[in-house]
Amino acid sequence: MMEILIALGGNTMRTIAALLLLVSVNAYACPELTGSYTCTYQDGSSEVLSISQENKDGVTVYNYNGSMIPADNKVYPVPDDETLKQATFRAWCETATLKGNIVGKYYNNGALFGDLDMTLSLSLDGTSLKSVTTGALTNSGGTYPLDGSVTCARN
Repeated sequence: MMEILIALGGNTMRTIAALLLLVSVNAYACPELTGSYTCTYQDGSSEVLSISQENKDGVTVYNYNGSMIPADNKVYPVPDDETLKQATFRAWCETATLKGNIVGKYYNNGALFGDLDMTLSLSLDGTSLKSVTTGALTNSGGTYPLDGSVTCARN
């Protein structure tokens, strides 16, 4: 392949390289998720999600119920609270999906329960927001899957 590109010459090679770059950037383009959604869970409870987004210096930044989430694939520390300590968070876009991963120590009633590694994926399914959770909570008793999904209706 490289021999073919070299044989094509400098201008043609630059054009092909630019096209490949555009294809790779579009493959990981962040989805347009702006809107208000109502999620109804299996237990009957519901929650309203508000999502907006903007481009800041080439990075899509989502505002998810007041929390700013830059989809830059960089790892950020998460402030400790009662249930999560020593945690990190990163978000990125992949095939029209916003993904966020959180890793940390999960506490229950003040005691360490286990290590959390959870990924939340948000994408559009028609006009609805689809939220898929994957991951696990691991402790001395084993590994507990955290898999689930919910579809949230646009308001």
